[in-house]
Amino acid sequence: SGDLSVQWSHRHMELQQITTNDLSALLCWLQLLAGANSMRYIILAGLMWLLGLPGWADQTTYAPDIAEFDGASTYGFSADPAFAIDADYSIEFWVAAGWSDAIGYDPVILTNGTEDRVEYVVALLEDRQGLIVLIGDDEFLVAHDFTNGKLHHVALIWQSEALAIVINGEVLDTFDLPSETIGANAVWIGSFLGNELPFIGSIGQIRFWRAALDLETLKAAALVDVTSFDVDHPELSNLVAMSAFTEDALLLIERAN
Repeated sequence: SGDLSVQWSHRHMELQQITTNDLSALLCWLQLLAGANSMRYIILAGLMWLLGLPGWADQTTYAPDIAEFDGASTYGFSADPAFAIDADYSIEFWVAAGWSDAIGYDPVILTNGTEDRVEYVVALLEDRQGLIVLIGDDEFLVAHDFTNGKLHHVALIWQSEALAIVINGEVLDTFDLPSETIGANAVWIGSFLGNELPFIGSIGQIRFWRAALDLETLKAAALVDVTSFDVDHPELSNLVAMSAFTEDALLLIERAN
């Protein structure tokens, strides 16, 4: 992957509010401890248990980029062509529900749109028993148990006018989609348009791909730093943006022709 001429543009893009990231600091601390070979596998096994990571996520030398949301914090980023969906596309992220009592709404993970036009919304159900994706006037719902409060890996994969929803490496359902383009609008993380239906819990390692990731690639790279020169990700040339919560930013990827 070293010959892709990838340049990372660290644009903060109208950050709405900086959030503290205690869990991320803990993960980094544990990673440093894991550098000692004699303790490495014990500590990393404990980290997997703590996060509730799926059994297939065995690339444990890398901790996902995590932000904590308290129902008041949110991130907002300006419109960019990287967020437009007009062909095969994938969005993947880690998420954990941080509430247990009734809160009166479905907390939003991700929104693409403006006040005049909302392209899509991704949210967990209030009862933590499923995930819902709204695209235009259509709703797509899958059942999944998020009540353990631990991280789950989610991927939304657009391909051939269909949307597949994958959680923890399993395709839960595939839905037919209208042949409409999703515009290059602003993206909000942890709320609906920055001020409604705020998320409570953890969201991390959001990646935007201009490709429909296959299941094996998705699973193999869920806990891998795909930007590392030691990693040969088959779709790296199609990675267009990713979160960098430790820097309170989204990284947009620019490539030389």
